[in-house]
Amino acid sequence: MRGGYVGSRLISASDSRDIMSIILTTNDDLRALIESSITTVLEKTRVTANVVSPPPEWVSNRDALDLTGLSRSSLARYRKNGQLPYSKVGNNVFYRRADLLALFEDNMVA
Repeated sequence: MRGGYVGSRLISASDSRDIMSIILTTNDDLRALIESSITTVLEKTRVTANVVSPPPEWVSNRDALDLTGLSRSSLARYRKNGQLPYSKVGNNVFYRRADLLALFEDNMVA
């Protein structure tokens, strides 16, 4: 066998003409390497995508949809007619949790 790894041991190549090393590893070690590589790429992608994370008292438009059960167009209508205050950072829309609750309280039917 010429150059490569066995587990974490490097096997030295005796033939200096070799241009490729052979790496022998277990399935578990390979899986761990792949998972680590994917995690690294995802972390770098998140940083470069300029994803904005709101403070805990604010929720994103997507989270507001999930919390309220309202449609996207309903939230847009409440924003447009001034019933629902919001903040916009870039293309991201955020709401205060308290404002979402107030929207429901203000429209409560007795």
